[in-house]
Amino acid sequence: MKLSDLERRYAENDAVLLIRLKNEIDNSKLCKNDIFLQRSYYRFAIDGILNDFRETDLPMREVVENYRNKMDKYACEAPEKTKLIFSICYDAATWILDNLLI
Repeated sequence: MKLSDLERRYAENDAVLLIRLKNEIDNSKLCKNDIFLQRSYYRFAIDGILNDFRETDLPMREVVENYRNKMDKYACEAPEKTKLIFSICYDAATWILDNLLI
C-alpha cells in the first residue's frame, strides 16, 4: 500500500513527534523501577520504529503496530535473560500507540 503525498506528510510529522519524544524521555515519568535501563530500551524502541518507518510506505500507526507485534513475539520466544528488553520495547510501542498516535 503506497502512501499519498498528504499521508506521507502526516507520517513524517509522526516521525518528528517520535524523535521529540525520544529527546524528552529523560524528563518523563513513564519509566518506573530501573529508570536508566527502561529509558534506554524506550529509546531503542523508538529508533527501531523510526528505522522500520524509513524502510516502508506503511502509515506510522501500522509501523508501530507491526513493531509491537514483533516485540511481543520476541519476548515470548527469547531466553529468560533477554525477555525484559523485548517486553519493555513492547510496552514502549503500546505507550506510543496509546498516547502519541491517537
